[in-house]
Amino acid sequence: MKIYIVVANAYTAVSKLFSFATGLGYVHIGVMIDPTEKRMYSFGRKNVKRPFPAGFIHEDMVAVTKRFPHTICKIFELEITENQHDRLMDDLNNNYRRNAARYRYNVAALPLLHVNIKCHRKRHYVCSQFCGKLLSDCGAVDFGKDISLIKPKDFFDIADTKLIFDGMMTDYLQSVQAPTTEEILV
Repeated sequence: MKIYIVVANAYTAVSKLFSFATGLGYVHIGVMIDPTEKRMYSFGRKNVKRPFPAGFIHEDMVAVTKRFPHTICKIFELEITENQHDRLMDDLNNNYRRNAARYRYNVAALPLLHVNIKCHRKRHYVCSQFCGKLLSDCGAVDFGKDISLIKPKDFFDIADTKLIFDGMMTDYLQSVQAPTTEEILV
């Protein structure tokens, strides 16, 4: 089974600040289950027009690119076992989705993350911490460090990933089409 890791930069005021502070071109991470769905799970802004409130989201990539058309991304494919996939989906559905209102963005962790100071807050994550925890908890990835210290750059170092896209998110979304009626009937 496959899942997809999306690393992105929408060039919002907040992401520009993160990029400047970290020296990284990609500052947002999401996990995509089905690439034709054009949505990814992450922690971030709940409304594409405002940075807050923020927390657990099932992020609509089409809405992001309508608001931020210059969004860039890299998408990595990761092969996982059926058991890992089932555990990941169980965690998403029975923990995060069911209790989405209880999760918050870990604003306090941002400055500490970049100086390697652990910051654990119950049900509070930044996108890299959430995605790292999700992939670690299902057994798909071992980051070799505390979840609170996982940074966007750590997702580039995951073994056995395959880069399937590198460019403008709008280009990716245009390349991903749902099957047509003719394709379904064949």
